[in-house]
Amino acid sequence: MAAAPAETAEASESTRNFSTRLTPALQRRLKRFAVDTDASVQDVVAAALTEYLDQKEQ
Repeated sequence: MAAAPAETAEASESTRNFSTRLTPALQRRLKRFAVDTDASVQDVVAAALTEYLDQKEQ
């Protein structure tokens, strides 16, 4: 993922809390990517999961 995530239809819907466990290294990468792309962690995770699931469901 090289660019900041674009707002999707899912982003405009109401949201719910979701918890998961990440290694400290992956959490640092996630936070750094969000800062570097001026995006929220929530937006990065939503975009990454959407892209991953879209690819796997094909």
